[in-house]
Amino acid sequence: AGSPERRLAVFLCSQSNEKRFSVNINANSLSEMLNVGRASLYRAFDKMIGDGFIEKNGKIITVLDRHTLETNYID
Repeated sequence: AGSPERRLAVFLCSQSNEKRFSVNINANSLSEMLNVGRASLYRAFDKMIGDGFIEKNGKIITVLDRHTLETNYID
């Protein structure tokens, strides 16, 4: 539970223990899985991209630093 950013961060961090990794998932599936609207999901993407925590290219989401993402959105 929590903000769309927190939900997205929890999902992403659950995908790998690596510091940097990529996840291939489309936004429709992800918004349904996280139980957030697509607009809210895209705002969460924009915030995390703007903060430098992730990159997004189509369906590929790359976590640039898992620890920093956890520290800023989960802890």
